[in-house]
Amino acid sequence: MRPSQKWSLYVPHLQLYNEGRVLRLLGYFLKALISVAWRRARGAGLRSDWSFSFETLVAAMRSYAAWLGTLAPATLRIAAARLTNKAAVVARAATLNGVNVTRSAPTRSKRVVVYLHGGGYVLGSPAQDAALIGRLSILAEAEVVAPDYRLAPEARCPCAIDDAIATYRALLSEGLRPDDVSIVGLSSGGGLALAATQRMSEEGLPAPRSVVLLSPMLDCTASRESWTRNAPFDWADRDVVVQWARAYAGDLPLTDSRLSPINGNLTSLPPVLVITGELELGHDDAVALIDKMKAVGSRAQLHVGRSMVHAFVTLNESTAEVGKALDVVRQFLSEATTA
Repeated sequence: MRPSQKWSLYVPHLQLYNEGRVLRLLGYFLKALISVAWRRARGAGLRSDWSFSFETLVAAMRSYAAWLGTLAPATLRIAAARLTNKAAVVARAATLNGVNVTRSAPTRSKRVVVYLHGGGYVLGSPAQDAALIGRLSILAEAEVVAPDYRLAPEARCPCAIDDAIATYRALLSEGLRPDDVSIVGLSSGGGLALAATQRMSEEGLPAPRSVVLLSPMLDCTASRESWTRNAPFDWADRDVVVQWARAYAGDLPLTDSRLSPINGNLTSLPPVLVITGELELGHDDAVALIDKMKAVGSRAQLHVGRSMVHAFVTLNESTAEVGKALDVVRQFLSEATTA
């Protein structure tokens, strides 16, 4: 079945108060539309199992992401925020252990998901990932607590890890049991989720119930073969990824386990689920993590979205591969336990 994403998550919900950036984004869509149509008319589509609309979407996202990589952090965050999506549940602002968070829940629940947003450690916010947060809240039947963790280059590693752990400690101080809490991270937030969980083990904190890594950024060196093999297909750009990782790293080498948690201690971890796209740049990192975890006896599960690209779970959930991945997440959050 061909991926046939709808564009509803990317165009109608744009905040239109900055016409210049919106026009730029729409220009990228128009350019992608023309280039993909021309390519396919010559029988040179990127993949036979991609629909026209999906190939156009990926091409437009690639152009926009490359442009974001040219911007200074303050301007970058404003531009990226234009892609904010509407939430499916009501969210309220709060502060936990000095960290600003949003708390979202469809109903009163004692179960909590700590959600760590993506953005390469230099951009992003809970508001930007509001649509995914809403989905997680509903499918997990849980409150979602999303820390607005500090970003680079103003706050370098390990500030984001500190904020994630401070949020987790605050939830435990509210009376939640560790088995009531799961951690979910998207992209760089996935790497942050694993790094924070490793630090919890080092500090003797009880492990959360489970950890879900969505298209995680696990190795900031971007050196495995999929970073080259999938470059023609994925919308993400390796040079931009490494540029942002260096901004977060400061003086630390990119191999440091706080930046590249695949290099860290993978024992004494709760059950981990990794969702990756077959065609995303970091696909081989995800596979390598699962292999390394299983080799040391840790519980790990991998789900690969066929013909999918980076962060595909944020696309329209009516797409078959997105729906499958979200169902795997739902089952894992329900069943996985530290016991």
